[in-house]
Formats: sequence, structure tokens, C-alpha cells
Amino acid sequence: MDFDIELSICDDQDVEGELLVVPVFQDEEKDPVLADLPSFPHRPLKGFEAKKGETRLVYEGGFEAEGLMLLGAGRQDELELADLTELGGSVYKEADKINAESCVFSFPMQLSLNREKIAREIVVGLKLAAYKFEKYKKKDEEKKENEKIIKKITIVIDDARSRPTVTRGLEKGKKIAGAVALGRDLGNTPGNKLIPDDLARKASEIADDYKELSLRIWDEEKLKSDGMDLITAVGSGSANPPRLIELTYEPKKSKGTVGLVGKGITFDSGGISIKPGKKMGEMKYDMSGAGTVLAVVKAVCELELPLKIIALVPTAENMPGGNSTRPGDIVTGYFGKSVEILNTDAEGRLILADALGYLSKEYGEELDVAFDYATLTGACVVALGHQAAAVLSTDDELAEELETAGAEIAERVWQMPLWEEYSEKLKSEIADVKNIGGRAGTITAACFLKEFVDTDKIKSWAHLDIAGVAWEMEELSYRPKAASGYGIRLTLEFFQNHFNL
Repeated sequence: MDFDIELSICDDQDVEGELLVVPVFQDEEKDPVLADLPSFPHRPLKGFEAKKGETRLVYEGGFEAEGLMLLGAGRQDELELADLTELGGSVYKEADKINAESCVFSFPMQLSLNREKIAREIVVGLKLAAYKFEKYKKKDEEKKENEKIIKKITIVIDDARSRPTVTRGLEKGKKIAGAVALGRDLGNTPGNKLIPDDLARKASEIADDYKELSLRIWDEEKLKSDGMDLITAVGSGSANPPRLIELTYEPKKSKGTVGLVGKGITFDSGGISIKPGKKMGEMKYDMSGAGTVLAVVKAVCELELPLKIIALVPTAENMPGGNSTRPGDIVTGYFGKSVEILNTDAEGRLILADALGYLSKEYGEELDVAFDYATLTGACVVALGHQAAAVLSTDDELAEELETAGAEIAERVWQMPLWEEYSEKLKSEIADVKNIGGRAGTITAACFLKEFVDTDKIKSWAHLDIAGVAWEMEELSYRPKAASGYGIRLTLEFFQNHFNL
């Protein structure tokens, strides 16, 4: 992701670069850019239909760039913001494929979409397409020295009046992509390199970068003394003790207050209710909710959004051991409710329960909205696959707003019910509530969390089960099969829409 993106106002034939990329639309009778390039045949080029993502690389003389790539953009009237992110990613991938060190991209001025958002999404696509997680790979210095990599991408516009708008979008795109990269890095980091204390150190690094950001960290002793016994119960079998991280962003001016909670299970073996060995290595991703929250906080700081953010990350490692919580144990959490723990692999909801109870008690009345993000249930993957997150909310309008925001940027959510009938499945004979409730696992898990949200104080709360989308999402030009960074862009888009930022 380490390359410059610049903005220029000039004629496409005057720019310098190894590759000029021109978006071409299916419904244009005469493409103005191609018409101005006399050395190229006019559309339609043989076999090139300008479908979304279709590319045609042509090498010719006649202008400063060494080559021209036509990038199919489909029909203008069907193009959405999410398509622009994909197109931006395609530009980077194609330039990288031919080892171009510099690339020029012609900004699609003719689109009726908001130009700031067009620029933002193109840049997000460009930057995230370049994302790699190679921290633990041995570097071949000789190969690296001879390898040609992209150093600069220039976005060209032909309307000077649009410079401020496009520039704002460009800068926002860079900051958002940087936050998503952070979320991906955290998700991709293996469990032996990211224990709860490491997650707390990462939060401390973020807090050190911004004066409006304050940090509190609960160690194991403080968690016990403050009654966070559900968090400590989950971490009791591990040699790496649990933590609770609280980050508060408080700008001088604010349009609202938001609570964020992210599940931070740095590795999930299942505990005594141990998981099958197959694909257990993927449980390094079980802290993806925490990664989302930390990345959103970073993005809010970078973008200087006028919102107060209270972010909580309960984090633990769920391991079997001599001190592990047993199936059948009863533990009372911060909210004062006792929990019969029937399955130690239903641990994420336990650490979230303490954090949500704390959020309710300490901040509930000042919150406009509250979210939690968690890779919570395999049932969610069964229901929705890897295409969408489940959202369950006490506020239908909030869920609808999340669906709208998600549809805009291809991070989709689907609402599931939070009916009282499902809560009946969680009743225990010997405790206030049990931690599993039979079928409809995604719904009963959310109902469990609702038991620890003071809905008299927090009027609008949404739980996002991201088990199917934190990794293994459909691969796109800007999104790999590994950690996706899902939820970061969704949340930022929601903030912009809901608070009119």
C-alpha cells in the first residue's frame, strides 16, 4: 500500500506514466477520451464489450504514456459506489500485472454519483488492492531489489472546479484504506503473535497518536475486583491473562455519542468444549470484532469526525487447562446476572456480556447508538454464508440504516428477529440465564447479549454477527480471501449518513 496517489488537472494526452487507464462505459455512443486519441481505433474495439471489470491492454504510440488500458465499467446508469471500489482495485491489479511503476487513471467525470464519494471509493480500491500480509515471510532481498513496484498513481480530472471535492475524497479514501489495513493486519496475525496483552499494546499505540483519545486497560486483577467475572472465566484456562480495553475519543465538537464493543478472542480452541482440529487454525480470526473496533477508532481520529466514541474491547484466549471454566459452571457477570455455562465454546457472548453491561451502566444514557461486532456463531455462516453479516437490533430503523449503508459499499447486512420467544430458550433452572439456547443459534446468541444491555438507557443497540464475513468473503480486486476488515467501512458509512457528517 506504500505508493503515492496524486491528483492532476490536465489533458489525458499530456500526462506522463507507464500506463494510462481509461474507464469505458457500455452506453456511450462515443467515448470522449478515446475520440481524442487519434492513434487508437474508435469503439467498439473487437471483442471488447466494456463489461464491468473487463480490461483491454493496448500498446501504441501517440501520447506520453507508454500503454493504454481500457477498463470496462458497464452501464453508467447501473454503476454503484461499490463498483467503483472494485474498479479502483482492478486498476492497481492490472498495473501491477505488467510491472508498471507509474499509472495514470482518468477520473470518470460523467457519472452522476457524488464526486467526493467516487474519488473516495476509487482510492479505497486502489490502496486495498495492494494490501499484503507478509510480516512473517522471509524476504528475498535480491529479488526485492530487482522487483518493479508501483510508486505513483495519478488521478486525472479535466474540471478544475472539482479539485476540492475530488481532493477531499482522495484524502478520505487513503485514511479509510489505512484503517481497513489495520483491521486486516490484526485479523491475519496468528494467535502466538497476538495475545490479549498484545491487543492492549496495539490500542495503546493508537491512543499515543491522537491527543483526543484516552485509554484505560483492565488487567486480570482489576477485572476480578470490578466484577468482570465472565471475562476472567473465559480466560481462566490460558497462560495469557485477559484484558478489557477502553478507548474514548472526545473531540471539541460532537454531533453525537456512539458506543462500540468488539469481541477480542485472540485464539479460540473452544476451551473444555474443544473444537475439532480441522480448520481450528482459522480461530486466530476470532478477534476480528476487536480489530473492527480498533480500526474504526483510528479512522474516526484520522478523519477528525465530530463524534464522541466509547470503544470497548474485551479480550481473552479461550484454552483448555487446569483452571478452565467447566461446562455446568455458574458465573455471575458485571451486570449482576448469573450465567450457567453449558458450552465453553460459546465464549464470545460471555466477554461481550461484561463489556455491554459496563457500557450500559457507565455510559448508557448518553449514547445515541451502540454496536457490538463479533465472529459469534457458526449458525450465522449456515444462514447467510460469506455474503452478509447478520444484524439483530432493538431498533428496526437502526437496522435499516445499516442495511442501506452496507449496500452502498458492498458490506451487506441482513436483519434477523430479536423476538422474546427466542429468549425463552435461554432460561436456566439454576441460574438467571444459560449461555446456549438450542436451535436458531445466531438469534439466541443475540438474545443472550440483550440480557446484558440496559435497554432503558441504550435505546438503539445493534449486534452484528460477522462470523461469515470476517474472512473467506468472496474475493474481489480489493479484498483477499483472508481477513477482510469487514465492518470498518460499513460503520464509517453509517456515521456519515446517520449523523449528516
